[in-house]
Amino acid sequence: MYIIQMKIDELASSRGHEIQKLLQPITKRGSGPAYEKTKRTTKDFIIGTYDGVRTTNEYRDWRFKTFVPNFEAMYFELWKRSEDDEKSWYLFQAYLTIL
Repeated sequence: MYIIQMKIDELASSRGHEIQKLLQPITKRGSGPAYEKTKRTTKDFIIGTYDGVRTTNEYRDWRFKTFVPNFEAMYFELWKRSEDDEKSWYLFQAYLTIL
């Protein structure tokens, strides 16, 4: 059993909004950063955050402004499909970087 695990339907429909709420306290935008869901492979599910227009398709390059002038942040989550149940996914890593 993984510590943070959810079904793919819940992950795809609500996790991005939960991430927005999580990051609201540090963002410049009151609603939190925009987010996008993407897959690298059939076993990876990624949710990345950004402000405005994404400059590239590479989620590791996406940034959002913080409430502190001249500081940006990067946040994304990497989810992996469970080998026990293909509809269950677990949080493999969450990355937060302040630049």
